[in-house]
Amino acid sequence: MDFLINRYYFTSDESTGNAVSKTLEAMALGGFYDQVGGGFHRYSTDEAWRIPHFEKMADDNAWLLRNYLSAYSVFGDDFYREIAAGIITFLRDVLSDPEGGFYMSQDADVTPDDEGGYFTWTDDELRGVLTDEEYQLISLHLLHEEGAMHHDTSKKVLFPGVRAEKMAERSGRPVSEVLDIIHRGKEKLLRARNNREAPFIDRTLYTSINGMLISVFLHGFRILNDIELKNFAIKSLDRILELRLINNELYHTENVSALLDDYAYLTEALLAAYEVTGNAAYIAKAEELIHTCLDKLWDRDQGGFFDTDNHLLGMSIKAVEDMPQPSANSVCIRLLLKLFSVTGNNVYRQRAEDALRFFSVKAGEIGIHAGYYFSSLDAYYHHLKLTLHARPGSVLSGTAVSMCIPYSDIMYDQDKGYVVPCIGNVCYNPIDDPGALKDFLNNRRHAGNGISE
Repeated sequence: MDFLINRYYFTSDESTGNAVSKTLEAMALGGFYDQVGGGFHRYSTDEAWRIPHFEKMADDNAWLLRNYLSAYSVFGDDFYREIAAGIITFLRDVLSDPEGGFYMSQDADVTPDDEGGYFTWTDDELRGVLTDEEYQLISLHLLHEEGAMHHDTSKKVLFPGVRAEKMAERSGRPVSEVLDIIHRGKEKLLRARNNREAPFIDRTLYTSINGMLISVFLHGFRILNDIELKNFAIKSLDRILELRLINNELYHTENVSALLDDYAYLTEALLAAYEVTGNAAYIAKAEELIHTCLDKLWDRDQGGFFDTDNHLLGMSIKAVEDMPQPSANSVCIRLLLKLFSVTGNNVYRQRAEDALRFFSVKAGEIGIHAGYYFSSLDAYYHHLKLTLHARPGSVLSGTAVSMCIPYSDIMYDQDKGYVVPCIGNVCYNPIDDPGALKDFLNNRRHAGNGISE
């Protein structure tokens, strides 16, 4: 999905945009998305996205949040912002540790004999929580026979089978009034659901999962300008470094050595933190991690990274498939390119090229299942580097940070009051005005290959 959103950004290809919009809207308008508490369940059991398997996974929601944030940034549709906000609410309320860090998952059920019981509703339960006015609209909006559970048809998964606009037309009310009543009713349903016995939460703090969510919260800060997202992400990053990086040895979880995913996603989180803070210590730590990763996991004969340095039964795995999250090798390619852009160390670029070359045949064979590989390949050719000769937090640097251009890298330098943009090997004149910088970056859109004169 990332690759398609980015391609649409540069090409404005209608078929690509329609494919992205259709998929994102269908997922969010089904029971696959938790219409009351926000966030996505693990998977849908039907093509219409109505009946989910109810478990909620942190990694799934991390990448779906990234997709909806990016879609909002590119398409400008408030619907995507609303869904992103719902995912953030779920992550904050359910899967966040108050001391910093993110938990792994929330189970599907409280008891094995009541599948989805915590998340589903009967007609009587809705009537017991809502006023008559709220019930009339909420039941029309969310309660449908197609959402009935197979083991107890009185219990239903809520999904918006009738949109607010149609409900306003039927009831003769303004759309804004209908939306207000729906919002108020959902808040009541959530409060009532919170009084139920909740499914078990796996509170393990995995390094890789935390890296994903820290990065996407910082992405959310840049797009939504929500300072709380930034604050919690930085707090979480500091805690994970303290818990999982011990005597320069990285761990997946307590007493379990790190895998490639841990190096990849924690490094990504460090680079994301640098871009929003300008704190060079994050770059230094990212370089330390990637060097350790290269020493431990890099295939010196062919290129690419092994998943682990503990090869069981003499077997080693070096994968490029996205299953379903992006493959760690593809993420590492993008990180190596970003580190080259920021530091100028050509070793990073060479290793990225080696990995791109090695995985090219396999990626070509599996196509869409190597989507993030192609996104990293796209970044290799079309990256944008912004050197901020501006103080972190200034209006000028804030403008650069808020413009989330695909395949863009941010580097901070001496405060001279201007920004130097470079696309590939071409650098442009310094820009010292926030409005002019915004215009320049907006002109990067729909440039076919990401480059325009």
